[in-house]
Amino acid sequence: MLVLRQPDILELLHSLSAPQVLHLQQSLLKTLTQHSALPSETRHALQPARSHLTSSAGTTLLMPASTPTSTVVKTVTLPSSGGPAIGTLTISSPLGITIGLLNAEEVTAFRTALVALILFIRHPWKADGNVVIFGAGKIVEWHLRLLLLLAPEKVASLALINRSLAGLERLAEVIYTLRKQHPEVDFQLVAKDQEDEYDEIIEEALAESDAIFCCTPSTEPLFPHKYLGKGRPRYISLIGSYKPHMQEITKETLLSADRICVDSRDACLDEAGELIMAGIKGDRITELGEIGEENGCLSIENKAVVFKCVGMGIMDAVVGRELLNIAHLRGLGIEISEF
Repeated sequence: MLVLRQPDILELLHSLSAPQVLHLQQSLLKTLTQHSALPSETRHALQPARSHLTSSAGTTLLMPASTPTSTVVKTVTLPSSGGPAIGTLTISSPLGITIGLLNAEEVTAFRTALVALILFIRHPWKADGNVVIFGAGKIVEWHLRLLLLLAPEKVASLALINRSLAGLERLAEVIYTLRKQHPEVDFQLVAKDQEDEYDEIIEEALAESDAIFCCTPSTEPLFPHKYLGKGRPRYISLIGSYKPHMQEITKETLLSADRICVDSRDACLDEAGELIMAGIKGDRITELGEIGEENGCLSIENKAVVFKCVGMGIMDAVVGRELLNIAHLRGLGIEISEF
């Protein structure tokens, strides 16, 4: 069994090249496509609904899943304080032999951003676009890193919007590094608790945006629909809300989309507050795995697309197993025999 601690995971992820990350993303999409093609009963057997344990300290999610090569169980706690997700990812062989134990904090943030960027990176959105990101946690950090690693040509400006300056300051080192690496990208940082004209600032940023990534566990919409203006094709990704009472965008914004894509139809209809509050039914949404390659390019030019992701255990299975393989080759982690 190979144990990958937080420092091991950080060293591994930060050293991945663009081709390696694209390979991981392709593996994710392939697995999601295969999963979506399975009969409903088989899908539910391989990817059961997650369990929630709620306490005053936070919400703990138990996420089991099985793929042809691995069985995984992820236990992750989302603190009430709003800190990073904390947990572990246990990976076993199909015969039940434990082969890996990974710190889940960085892996969860990485794989979530990787999934959220599939449609943005692989399909023909505008080059030199304006990107807006809400939030300031680990997942936002990985959105920034992967956006500029995989699709720098699609990003002319990045507006980072958060409710507090303190949250943005935690990203200061990452932003400093990315600014040096990508001087052509205009970074804008907006903290609600520091801006008297906050609404005016974000309205301008949103009206000119080509992509919006929402990464907050918000219980109310982050912006009114009118801030988006009319007729602009745009990609909106929602990965922050994971309970029925949470929502990052308004019902009007969701219903205005030409296409609504999700990671899991059943999970999103049960857990995604945006879809539940808007009364969205299963026939209105498309799973990412149902899109597949579609000849390598999804026909979404000049359209508004919303992608909602609540997270699936099979994502952890794919990324976790791939990271274990790379770690073995690089001699990272702690090997435990006769476990």
